[in-house]
Amino acid sequence: YYAPVNCQIANRYKFYSRQQQENETLTEYIAVLRHLSASCNVDTFFSQVLRDRLISGIINPHC
Repeated sequence: YYAPVNCQIANRYKFYSRQQQENETLTEYIAVLRHLSASCNVDTFFSQVLRDRLISGIINPHC
């Protein structure tokens, strides 16, 4: 029996490559980013990482 390994690099890739979907509100997008970040070990600087991800991932530049 093998327990699944938490691959931090793959999880961070998913987090950093996640873009806001066309039908997704900003609130929903933030919730998805929070969920994805849970396995990325970004707790110590989460607000900075979230800010950077929002800047590069939102569809509507007027938000």
